[in-house]
Amino acid sequence: MKLKLSGRSRRGRGGLWMGAGILVVALLATAAETTANNHPIQSMFAPGLKDLSLTTVRKEIHIEELNKISRDYANAYRIGRSKVMLKEPDKFRMDARVGFVKFEYVMNGPRKVIRTPLTKQFDDIGTDPGKRLGPLEVGLVTPGALIGYDVEHVGCSTEEGRRVCEYKLYYAHNHERYELVWIDAERKCVKKRRLYTLMYGKYKMELTYSAPKQVGNLWIPTVIEVRNAEGKLAGITHQQEIKLNPGLDDSLFKL
Repeated sequence: MKLKLSGRSRRGRGGLWMGAGILVVALLATAAETTANNHPIQSMFAPGLKDLSLTTVRKEIHIEELNKISRDYANAYRIGRSKVMLKEPDKFRMDARVGFVKFEYVMNGPRKVIRTPLTKQFDDIGTDPGKRLGPLEVGLVTPGALIGYDVEHVGCSTEEGRRVCEYKLYYAHNHERYELVWIDAERKCVKKRRLYTLMYGKYKMELTYSAPKQVGNLWIPTVIEVRNAEGKLAGITHQQEIKLNPGLDDSLFKL
């Protein structure tokens, strides 16, 4: 015998389904929020990093493709070998040569200086990420690396069996400029980074970080590839002679 439902019963059942639907949506939203809260960018900080030194070596350069990013970036990429030192929270130094000329780039807080044997050029950079260099350049995330950014967690996925979390780093003073950063959630090192222009939604370059090497309890990429907005390979850099927490003296970062 079939049970015949009255109109009122059907309306009651419809209300029940609607209530159940709302409950499911609420539970899914809560689960999504919980997942995001389980992966704040602070959980991706390079463990135990106080200071770091390494040597960068250019292995491949395509000037035509680099120029499509910017001429300044192409000129900077011509440096064949450089010594990089950084210290938390906001000190960075690079020593290099261009031809026979030795130069030093030093950033300390809101100021930087570029020194050569004959010149000194000072600049007030504030907290503008576009004018600062730091741990993100070598593929690491630290408290100092996030100065000048507003951070949004985008989501997590699995790549080659490893958990990878994505974050959007907005320039705090101008949200039309931002970066997307993908971080290996277990090794706490950057896998990929895209830098976007002022034209919202269009990126100007992409950096891929690979071949991570364990130094102490830190994993750091040893190969960095840069591609322009057309996806064409513009250059490859290797990171070598990595030293974790060597105890860099503050005098190295004196302006």
